[in-house]
Amino acid sequence: MKALVLKGRGKIEYIEKELPKLKAPHGALLHPILVSPCTSDVHTIWQGSPKRPNLTLGHEVVARVEEVGAEVKDFHVGEIVAVSAITPDWSQPDVEENYAHAGHNFSAHMLGNTIDGAFQELFYLPYADRNLAHIPDGLSLEDALMCVDVVQTGFTAVEEAGVKPGDTVVVMGIGAIGLAAILGAKLAGARTIYAVGSRPDNVHIAELLAEVPSATASDETTLCAAVDCKAAQAVNLASGSTSSATAAAASSTSKEAIHARQDCTAGASSNSSVAGSSEEELRLQTSCHIEVLNYRSLHCPLPEGMHPLANSTGSAVVNYVLTKTKTKGADKVLICGGSDLSFPQAIDMVKYGTGVVSNVMYYGAELDAQDAEVAALEAMNQREKSNLRASREEQVHSGIYATACEEPTHGGTRETASSRDAYATLSETPSHGGIHATPLNACIDSIQIPKFSIGRGMAGKTLKFSLSKGGRANLERVMNLVQTAGVHPSMFITKRYQGIEQIAHAIEDMKERKAIKIAVEI
Repeated sequence: MKALVLKGRGKIEYIEKELPKLKAPHGALLHPILVSPCTSDVHTIWQGSPKRPNLTLGHEVVARVEEVGAEVKDFHVGEIVAVSAITPDWSQPDVEENYAHAGHNFSAHMLGNTIDGAFQELFYLPYADRNLAHIPDGLSLEDALMCVDVVQTGFTAVEEAGVKPGDTVVVMGIGAIGLAAILGAKLAGARTIYAVGSRPDNVHIAELLAEVPSATASDETTLCAAVDCKAAQAVNLASGSTSSATAAAASSTSKEAIHARQDCTAGASSNSSVAGSSEEELRLQTSCHIEVLNYRSLHCPLPEGMHPLANSTGSAVVNYVLTKTKTKGADKVLICGGSDLSFPQAIDMVKYGTGVVSNVMYYGAELDAQDAEVAALEAMNQREKSNLRASREEQVHSGIYATACEEPTHGGTRETASSRDAYATLSETPSHGGIHATPLNACIDSIQIPKFSIGRGMAGKTLKFSLSKGGRANLERVMNLVQTAGVHPSMFITKRYQGIEQIAHAIEDMKERKAIKIAVEI
């Protein structure tokens, strides 16, 4: 059996492995029919996430059930299923009580982490009844593939933040996870969404999401309703019955199954609304404003009268959000990408008193991304440095306020400290121009927290950190919600391959940012 394995840092290889066995009566053997490499696969390979030798990678997969154990009751041979990216070890006694489906740190994600993943011709998965998920009739396999990780994680950011109708939301990073978070925020009823990113394809899709119907207070498809464990029931969006197509998909070859399943949704509307909605409700459903902020080119000064250290990194994005919200800040900031600078920026731009920062980002961004942001911010600092210093000195000497960090100067007067002192790190790494200038290593050892925010501006700001909730129940809830809302996360797929031997090329493409998401048909 051919399998794509991790051979060491920066090295993957196809090797021959023995076919896996059915190891437990609660497990199942599965044949992957659609897979997608994840950004975390890129981190694992090139940033040295520790894994055992010859571990098969891959955790984003739609598969066909080939064999089930005697204790598996809900899934049958030949059925096409979605596999949750987070596959908990349900034997842990405390996993039932843990919100994240983990008994302890690093225990939730088994597939492609502690056991062989899906990038091989046949793979084993324990606790099938609790880790596999039924795909709703009418939902395409590519939509389901995007739900197993991308949508689950993006929606988790929204749910953890508690986005509600009328909120102003900032989504930092518009890779696939960030795009899913934009979608989730719309379904939760956000009124304004600022999406921070620069890649043209991603910007285009973010703008397309503006056409997705928003939630109304009475809409049972809203993310807010779903998070209260009132999962929306799947509706048949296709014209006519899909039962025959579903049966065909379950019994045919993988390629035929894919196309049969995709044909089910040919008549579905991407902008379908809740039955019985009034004309006014329909108008409100499209009232969400989405604006993309390009951090590489955006120029915006700090609003007049605000404390200079209210923006610890000097980011124009922070200035813009503060300006647009009349200095109040965003209700919710969702960190779905960027660099370690995303964290202090999120703190600075979220609303004082009630704001929530929700992070689902893996802090291991590529060097080129970090370097690009540092260079952009340093260039901005050079342009505005003299004006910023003059403004600070004028405000301090006029007696408007004292700064959070003052330094004595010659002659007995005092002036504002350099912006390099505007934030703290766990290791106090020197920086310049207000920018954390230390190159990013395999992982980030410290995250900047603005000193000003610690003492004055952090009160009442809630920080949430989470990964995808994972497991069958959450995945089925998310897929039902997506299908009921009539949205298609498969739009995040911008490249496709055929054949297991193409997975390595797909991973390389993800590393080089040649696609948002890639689907590989096995």
